[in-house]
Amino acid sequence: MKTSHLFDEPIEGLVGLTDFTNRWQTVLDSFRDRNYRDTIINFLHYLDPAVVSMCGNAERTEFSIPHGSTIINISIDSTVRINAPFLSIPEKRVNALLRQITEINFSVLFLSRIVLEDGKLFFKAEFPLELCEPYRLYDIFWEICMNADHYDDVFIEKFQAQRICTPRVEKYSEVELQGFHAGFLRHVNEGLEYLRYFRDNRWYDMGVESGLISLMKINYIFSPKGHLSYEIGNAIGASYGKNPAAERLDCQCTFFEKLCTITLGKFAESIYKTESIIAVRKHAFLPGIKTELENYWMNAEKDISSSAFMSAAIFLLYDIYSVYNRFRIPRTLEEMLNTGLRAASGRDWQTAAQELYKAVTSVMQLQQPSE
Repeated sequence: MKTSHLFDEPIEGLVGLTDFTNRWQTVLDSFRDRNYRDTIINFLHYLDPAVVSMCGNAERTEFSIPHGSTIINISIDSTVRINAPFLSIPEKRVNALLRQITEINFSVLFLSRIVLEDGKLFFKAEFPLELCEPYRLYDIFWEICMNADHYDDVFIEKFQAQRICTPRVEKYSEVELQGFHAGFLRHVNEGLEYLRYFRDNRWYDMGVESGLISLMKINYIFSPKGHLSYEIGNAIGASYGKNPAAERLDCQCTFFEKLCTITLGKFAESIYKTESIIAVRKHAFLPGIKTELENYWMNAEKDISSSAFMSAAIFLLYDIYSVYNRFRIPRTLEEMLNTGLRAASGRDWQTAAQELYKAVTSVMQLQQPSE
């Protein structure tokens, strides 16, 4: 393997943030001034300026906001009530499904709960109006939206549960899906080649990082939903396990071999656009991004100075895609990092390391927050 990982533009376009910083400050200011109702209204405006006018009643006390395959219903008086329909329980395998729901309630959810009412499951959260602290609000919305998106298709496939709400999705054309599927298989096969190469050379730690690069790159480029997103997420989590690196590398190889068999029809089930009020990835701005990039950037600098170009490129690719996998970042920073990814795509390791290092350095040298 003499060249670096390939890069393709994300099929949904750049996903970075634009003007969120000032809007968030408005939310913080209203809570500081104890204008609690305004805090919630400003928070919804922060998530999407159109929500307040398009999804609320005239009194701005009730909102019904589409998100993926659910609707976030909000009621505001002296108490804030958030209710999101999830799934209808199936006729069979009810106990198995409810055991899974109980596990989620006790091990995954902290600020909300999934409750059963008349054969239907709902995410719910309720708290006094004065406890609408902005970061807590964000975490409640994020927890509900993320887990509703994460588990709905899984439980439909695994337990034959049924949707309560019809997802508002925008499907790609057959021609587009064929192109995306071909690109997906190209990145999967490339990832498998790297894994086998590192395994054959017994460079197990670097191999695991290469596998993570490919998984996170596929997430970034194709933005999969549904069951494919769930499986890739599980594979990423397993790659950080405590088993020896050689075992984790073998598991990655097995998973990539499975991905190679995904047909166009199965792939298309997880590739679509959908309305969302909140991103699964939390927002991060320049100071936090610098912190995330710093260690790998410094290690890459040492490797480049000693001509260990493959190691440097792997370090930087992993770090960039790790940031993309966990955060939504300002679009200007996304464009700066993508400049490096484009310049490094398919290039020899020396060129790739130098181009990636230049891109990350340009971010590390910024002095002002980027919006």
